[in-house]
Amino acid sequence: MNTLGIDLHKLPPRQPQAKGLIEAINKALIHTHLKGLPGYTGPALKKAPRPAHRLEELLSFEHFTHLLHQWVKWWNFDHAIAALHRRTPAEAWEADDTPLREIPDDALYLFTLETEQRTYRLHSDGIHFKGGIYIPPASLNGHVGEHYVIRYRPHHLDRIELCHPRTNRYLGHALLSTATDPEAIERRKDIHRARRRQAASLKSQLKALEKSRVRYAALTEPATPQRLDTQAPPVPLPEPDTFQPRRTPQLPSHSWSSGQDPAADPPQDDASAKPATPPSPPSRPPYASRRQRRLPPPTPSWGGTERDGTDGGGAAP
Repeated sequence: MNTLGIDLHKLPPRQPQAKGLIEAINKALIHTHLKGLPGYTGPALKKAPRPAHRLEELLSFEHFTHLLHQWVKWWNFDHAIAALHRRTPAEAWEADDTPLREIPDDALYLFTLETEQRTYRLHSDGIHFKGGIYIPPASLNGHVGEHYVIRYRPHHLDRIELCHPRTNRYLGHALLSTATDPEAIERRKDIHRARRRQAASLKSQLKALEKSRVRYAALTEPATPQRLDTQAPPVPLPEPDTFQPRRTPQLPSHSWSSGQDPAADPPQDDASAKPATPPSPPSRPPYASRRQRRLPPPTPSWGGTERDGTDGGGAAP
């Protein structure tokens, strides 16, 4: 409407007096054309019985459209109207010196389309409308999640038109995803190329953002945060001659078999050696193994009764 230079004002319903010009044309159409056609079912304008028409007398759609076009031609070129100073609408149009504007064909095409009352959301695979998926133009790439107004031809759903929901600005047309014509194939290629370019651009932006991010040094006590790029140089280590490595103490090892400490002093000569102190028994003697505890008692030697070093036939020397 804005392209045609028409200001749109929404009027409340069921108030014909608010739009008198439109109601006058509708009333003239009923008076001069519709009420005389067979099968007319509108309100009776006069208190007269309606004639009954047989089924074969009713008009087909093609015949009714032909008669309606004839009436429009008669109304514009042959019917003189008193409000127009007894001129036809065509004569009054020609006598008006108001300058005309050239309207693009696309605007006229959009003016003749059906408009959906609700908006439709743009998904990642396209716009879902009446059981089909439509590929939007490449200019709408990256606008997933936004809503648009759809205009279409009811009997030709291979293409729909997209408009902005607030400004009603025309944004382009969307094609059916299952179409095989060259324009639909090229449209799919354009969408893939645009998505690849956008992905590469976002990747470079993330890298630049990662480089520009400010980093701070770790703290173990309350202090002022210090940026890593302005952090003081680390304290150098001491020189090698003054640096002493940490010594690990060695624990003395104890042997249960000998009872002596390996770290003790070595034994001296026999002349100066002091009598050796018998080693103290271990605080926890080792237990006999399970196998040793289960051995049978010893068997007496041959010819003797006890293990006392004697044989069975003589005494000890």
